Amino acid sequence: MLVALNDGYFKTTGTDFDHILPPISRFGGKRKTIKERVAEKLNAFYEKYFDIF
Repeated sequence: MLVALNDGYFKTTGTDFDHILPPISRFGGKRKTIKERVAEKLNAFYEKYFDIF
């Protein structure tokens, strides 16, 4: 979260983002949709509260 505040955006690649995701199987195709949904929610939260920080 602090890195996102400094950079101005959420990085959705790498292991940092994967650590906040719920346990998801890499097989079956659901991982991509869940990852996108979590990224959208984090970006909405960030945009809503960015002015406070």
